[in-house]
Amino acid sequence: MDSETAAITIMAKMALSDGRVSAEERESLRDILHADDRVDAAIERARQTGLRELVDALDRYADRFFVAVRALSMAAADARFDVKEEEFFVRLVEALDIVPGDMSLLLRRTQGDEGDPEADDDVGARLRELWRQSSFFVAETA
Repeated sequence: MDSETAAITIMAKMALSDGRVSAEERESLRDILHADDRVDAAIERARQTGLRELVDALDRYADRFFVAVRALSMAAADARFDVKEEEFFVRLVEALDIVPGDMSLLLRRTQGDEGDPEADDDVGARLRELWRQSSFFVAETA
């Protein structure tokens, strides 16, 4: 399985973690996949594939970090982050082996904490660094 398929499947698994896929979560998946039949396939793949197999398909740390970012946004898509979603997210972050500093960066950005402007520059620099290291980044050509 390639990293893109693994990432999408993890997002579908997050959507399923509370026992149902809301209309908002389905729409988030559709925005990525551009077709309802592909959303249904991703949801079915999420039901059938273990988390360890999906995480093992992500061989770059930067990919694992951005999968965590997207999974968290998937959990928030329906404006509810319930206990089951939170439990799955904790298991996911542990499986992805996200380092504590990056985890706090992730949570800080998703919670809209403005904080210290100088620290925000560091956060932005770290995010840009991880993005450039990820397989999801497509370098602009001159």
